[in-house]
Amino acid sequence: MSNVLNLAQYRKRTRKTYLSKYGTRLNRFLERFVEQHMTVDFRQMASDYQAGRFAAYEGAWDYVHFREILAEAMDEVFGELLYGELQKERWFDARVVTKDELVERCLSLYIMNECQYGLAGM
Repeated sequence: MSNVLNLAQYRKRTRKTYLSKYGTRLNRFLERFVEQHMTVDFRQMASDYQAGRFAAYEGAWDYVHFREILAEAMDEVFGELLYGELQKERWFDARVVTKDELVERCLSLYIMNECQYGLAGM
């Protein structure tokens, strides 16, 4: 009875170990996925979103709402493809990294890459 495990601590430790070992490989995979599949211009989508908010007589637009819409769309369009491709990789462990987290990471990479190109063009 003295060997009681705290499941939350175990999962946290397992996740930390996994990401320290495979985090770079996962990030490179996600970067390639974003480059290959996400060809829509972020600035154009933001502009279209703002125009939609304006047409709906909303005086301001909310970045958090815009990001949530993008995340839902990415999950709907690319979620299964991304998860399926990752499951083919020997190093991927679906118990440690969830599909929602993968979509969120892809979204962040997509936005950061688009912002980086935008800043470089200034």
